[in-house]
Amino acid sequence: MKEHQDKLRYPIGQFEYGKSYSLDETRKHIKILSKFPKELKNAIKKLKSGELEKTYRPDGWTVRQVINHLADSHMNGYTRMKLAVTENTPIIKPYEEQLWAELEDGKHGSIKPSVKLISALHNRWANFLKSLQEDDLDKGYYHPASKRTILIQEAIATYVWHSQHHLAHIMLVVDGKSKNAIGKKSEVETKTGNSEDKSKSTASAKAPKKRSITPEHREKSERHKWQDTPKKQTPHKKRR
Repeated sequence: MKEHQDKLRYPIGQFEYGKSYSLDETRKHIKILSKFPKELKNAIKKLKSGELEKTYRPDGWTVRQVINHLADSHMNGYTRMKLAVTENTPIIKPYEEQLWAELEDGKHGSIKPSVKLISALHNRWANFLKSLQEDDLDKGYYHPASKRTILIQEAIATYVWHSQHHLAHIMLVVDGKSKNAIGKKSEVETKTGNSEDKSKSTASAKAPKKRSITPEHREKSERHKWQDTPKKQTPHKKRR
């Protein structure tokens, strides 16, 4: 039982602290960070109705909280690395991530701003890291919680792990491997199939109804709305 719970909690294993990394390894890590927003968007596309509110393990965060937490965490990571480059081993300010995840914007807020924020942030982050000299990677910041200095090369590896760690949590839900129910309504949808697909097959036999925004529509919109909608082109008028 404990082994199974650990697998849900750490699907890719735990991070190994205190390791040093070569320049080639760090370059690979930076590439992974730059590609992460696209991986996250692809995972979100695969979520079904109700799954934003599903947890990846018992007593764990919901998918919504995980995505909003990624934005919170990586903003801190980006700032910490900039402080390390511009100051002499600065003491960073830890934050209570569990309490942040319980705040309204973390627990119930739309994922759309977080996904857009992560995309822009990782673009800036990767460009910043690519601009560093090799000597800069040996600079670091002091973490008062772990009581150790974390070099930038290790910090980069940490956030690569963190990205893939939470991406794996989302995929546990996508693949149906999480072990937590998400409420009667979603259970019914799971058993009977996608309600939207079902409604299409019977639409011709029913009179048209007034359109209303249901929780399912709202959530589906959240999962897809962060994508930029292409602008409609105005057709050119024919010359006479």
